[in-house]
Amino acid sequence: MESPRARRKRLEREAIDNAPTTDSCRDHPEFNRLSYVFRGSLDANNLHAARQAFVHLDSLQIAMGLSDQYLMKYALALGVEGLWVDAIRPFVLIGGKRGPLADDAYLRLAKIQLEILKRPDLAMGSLNQIQPPEEGRADAAKKERLKKRNELLKLCAKA
Repeated sequence: MESPRARRKRLEREAIDNAPTTDSCRDHPEFNRLSYVFRGSLDANNLHAARQAFVHLDSLQIAMGLSDQYLMKYALALGVEGLWVDAIRPFVLIGGKRGPLADDAYLRLAKIQLEILKRPDLAMGSLNQIQPPEEGRADAAKKERLKKRNELLKLCAKA
């Protein structure tokens, strides 16, 4: 019989392996309509309508098809309103895509987990998703993100 921790890790791996891809999400018949409402609501600063569209997209498991830029814009808008817990899901989606905004998403996610949820263990897991680049291949922005990651890891160790 597997331990609870091993079971959780196995389920996380299975969820990642079985997660829908961006292309398959965009093939869903409701994706275009809901993403149009989501983007339009964000552009019009209508957070309530954007939240409704996002929840519907997420319940259909097609939110992965949204662009990283709009997901980040949505998560930051939630943060401005103080809805940090609601901002977790968009940050997880951005990080899961491993695109150019993934490191920033993991940093912000870890900060929420550490300061709002008071869960340094979760924050350390998020921060460990930020991988250092190969030798000599880090630009200034990547070095700054790694510096912030290391600072947050020290805070997690103290907590």
